[in-house]
Order: sequence, then C-alpha cells, then structure tokens
Amino acid sequence: MRDLLFKISCAPRLPYRHFFFHSTPLCRVEFVFMLVSIYHIFIDRQILDRESDMHQNTHNNALGLKSKDEQRIAIDAVVGGKDVLAVLPTGFGKSFIYFAVSGITRRPAWVVSPLRSLIRDQVDGAGALGLNAAYIDGTLDKAHEKDVIRRLFRNELDVFLTTPEQLMRVEFDALFQRTNPSVVAIDEAHLISDWGGYFRPAFRGLGERIESLRWHYDTPICALTATADAQTQNDIKNVLRMKDPLEIVRSPMRNNISLSAKQSDNPLCEAVKAAVKAWHNLEGKGAILLYVLRQKDVDLAIGALMGSGVPIHHIGGYHGGMPDDKRDEMQNWFRRAEKPIMVATVAFGMGINRPDVRYVIHGSLPASVTRYLQETGRAGRDGKPAKAICFWSRNDVQTYQFLFGRRPMGWMFEKLYNAVAGGRLLKWDENDVAQVVGYQDIGVIRQLMDIATGHGLVDVVQDVPMIGVKDQHVTFNALEKLSRRDREGVFSVMRILQSDDIRSALKQAVNETDLQAIQNISAPNLKPKPSISML
Repeated sequence: MRDLLFKISCAPRLPYRHFFFHSTPLCRVEFVFMLVSIYHIFIDRQILDRESDMHQNTHNNALGLKSKDEQRIAIDAVVGGKDVLAVLPTGFGKSFIYFAVSGITRRPAWVVSPLRSLIRDQVDGAGALGLNAAYIDGTLDKAHEKDVIRRLFRNELDVFLTTPEQLMRVEFDALFQRTNPSVVAIDEAHLISDWGGYFRPAFRGLGERIESLRWHYDTPICALTATADAQTQNDIKNVLRMKDPLEIVRSPMRNNISLSAKQSDNPLCEAVKAAVKAWHNLEGKGAILLYVLRQKDVDLAIGALMGSGVPIHHIGGYHGGMPDDKRDEMQNWFRRAEKPIMVATVAFGMGINRPDVRYVIHGSLPASVTRYLQETGRAGRDGKPAKAICFWSRNDVQTYQFLFGRRPMGWMFEKLYNAVAGGRLLKWDENDVAQVVGYQDIGVIRQLMDIATGHGLVDVVQDVPMIGVKDQHVTFNALEKLSRRDREGVFSVMRILQSDDIRSALKQAVNETDLQAIQNISAPNLKPKPSISML
C-alpha cells in the first residue's frame, strides 16, 4: 500500500476515475483495498476518540453527576479489569460507579442486590441518567421476565439487576457469556457477612457462582457497601473470591449530622415525644425516621403519634412481617410524602435515598456500631444539618441477649460436623439434626442447618449429609467470631452512647475496626498512599 500511495502522490493530478479505469487490474485492486483500509482507520480513530471523550466526561458530568475522587479511582480500576471493594458513606453515589463503567465500556453492568425495593430504585436511577435498565427478582410474570431476557440477549440493556437467589439460575450462564458484562457489582456487600449465614444462604454462594460465570472473560467484581469493619471486609473478599482487589475505604461519618443520646426507663415513649416535637419543627418537605426494636413497637409508636396530634396521613409504618406489596407501598409513600414520620424496624432503610431526612430517632439501642452508622447515615444526605437522637434502656441489652440466644452457637456446629463425619446423621432432617446436636429449639436448628450448608461445612445430596470442608476448624472459628461479634456489638454501641462525646467515641470505635479513609490514591498505578482519618 505504501508503494501505491507513493505512485499516486507522484502521478499527474488526474481525476480518480481516470486513474481507476486506465490502470492495471492489480493496481485497481490495490487501490480499492487502500480506500477500505483508510476508511477503517478513520472509523477506528473516531471510535477511540469518542470512547476517550466519554471516559473523560464520565468523570466530570457525562451521566449528570460530578464524580468524586473515590468514584473516579474505582471506575478506572474496574474498567482496567481490576476487582474493587469500595466502602463509601451512605448517599455517596456508589451506584454511579457501575453506571459509569457500563457507559464507558458500552457493555452491560450486572448488579446483584439484596432487596427488591433497592433494585427498583436503581432501575429508576439508571433511567434518570439515560441508561436502559431492567431486573429479574422472582416477582415478574413469565411474559415480563421473557422480555427482560430477550432485551438482555440482544444487548439492549446497560444495567441488569437481580438478587443472589436469582443469579443461581442455570439459564443465566448463557446470558452472561452472550453479554460479556463490564462488571459484576455486589450492592450492600456487607450483607454477605450479616445475612450470609443467618438469613440469606445464597449470599455465601455468590463467590462460587460468579467465579463459574466469569471464567471466560475474567469479569471484574465491584463490591459496594457503606460500612464494613476489617472483619467484614475480609469476609466479603473471601466469600466473593476477589483477586487482589483495590480497596477504597472512606469514613462513614458525616459532620452535618449531630449525634445525641439519652438513657431512659421508657425509651420508646421518649422517642415518640421527640418525633412529635421534630415534626412540628420541620420546614418544607423534610422527613423523620423513627426506628424501633420490635414489630409490635411499630403499632405502639404509631398509636402514640396519632394520640399526640400528628395527622394519620403523615404517619407510616414498616417492618419485615408486612406483605411485600404493603412494604412497597410504604416505601413509595415515604419517598413522596410531605413531612412524613416513618416508624420502622431495621428492615427499613437500604436503598431509601431520600435526601431531606432531617431526623433519625432511635427508640432503642441499635444492634451494632455498623447498624448505628448506617441508620444515622440516612439523615442529611443533602448535606444540610440533620440530627440523630437515640433513646435507650438497659432492658434493650436483655432483649438482644434473648434474640441472640436463639441463634446457633459454635459448639452446635462442631457437634453437627462430628455427627456427619462419624456417620451418625444419615438424613438431613431437622428432627434428626436436633437429636444429634442435643438442642430442641427447631427455629435454632433450622438456622444451624442453613448456616452449615451456606458456609460449606456440610454438603447435602438427595437429603444425605456429607462433609463439606477439609479444615473444619477454620469454619468453626469463623462462625464463632460471627456469633461473638453479634453479642459484643450491642455493648459497643452502649459504651459509645454513654460517653460525653459520642462523635469522638464513635471515631475511636471506627478506627479500631480499621474503617479509615484512603486519600490521594494514584489512579494510574492504583497504589494507595498511606491512609489518614477523615473523621
């Protein structure tokens, strides 16, 4: 081609058609190939320029948001094929990371999320940024689900969201290979540790499942959460089988939230009074969250609020025992209502991104430092001043001790494992398990069975239990730490709330669990400089 270009450049300035029709056939063929090559070079250059501009603009405002340093670093790492664990505060914009990755790479982001309400919020959020998003969460009718699969198969989606349980479906194997996702994002990744054993065993299988999906493309994993101490971070990395992930950890505390606490003989009553006073002080469309410990406390608090003169249309209730459609209705109401008071258990909160929550009031002790940070962090996401007030009683500790007492203990796992190894448990049946373990609370036994299989301690094939791990002591220690952490968490919160300076005490507790900020990370080589606290 170089010789041909030289001949053309040296030839008399004749029209191209003259050259074409008066040259040899071989020269004409070479000329055509040259034009085709020049066309492809031009097109490739346009694509590269467009992708470069899009990559740059994504950090500045391509999706309608101004990116922060931590977001930019995470985006660069994932686009570069690196696994990322990002622990960033509530309201920080974690979803922007996988939205941007999809926009830059022109390949869909697969997002695994724990709650249907959170999934639907993310679909709405993606749509607001001009991205095509859809979900499969087990609630869609067959026609709707087929339509989502069709759109995914035709590469019409920028973001695809699903639950851990749905990701286990075998038909997703072919869809994953077909779409070649840009990233597999795990939202609210701390639940791998919190729920992976007791409530959602599918969380513990995410690592193995994702590994089986991404073997061909080596798709990067991006685990996202607002709060995770050092132990939880290690649990996330191990369960997801992340490969030398870049860890971006920023303090979950925000200075615009004032923290206060009061010990009381009747904390629920005090919390209701505080909520009524706060409601009268609200201006504009501000909102109030009132957290209570038990489901029955939701009804009690709602009745007390009504008796204190708050109109019923300003009061909502939410707990895990409500039907799914009722919970969805309450979440939608809270997002849109003017001056709402939402009375809720810990079941409410994840994915509820209302920026103008002015008060978060607790009517009991939060279960752990992580819970306290998460729940208070729902206030003041718009950056304006907000208040977090906690009323508590020592009776709350006794209530938690009772609740934690109805969870499996470390010795139960050891007895179960030894029974399976010794051939004394021939059928995976809750009554048989209760007999070999020597504990008759069927609720605890069911949790024991779920955790044992979820953590790989026991494998079950056609109702026959078999040994699932070679080094069972590692699993025993992990489960014992999880149980001990649950019990110690409430005492840690109590010590913090008893201190004269809650923020300083919380800062110390956060630093002790290695929830420190990483600043000035060099994006090109992705090597973090020494971290400093941003509390």
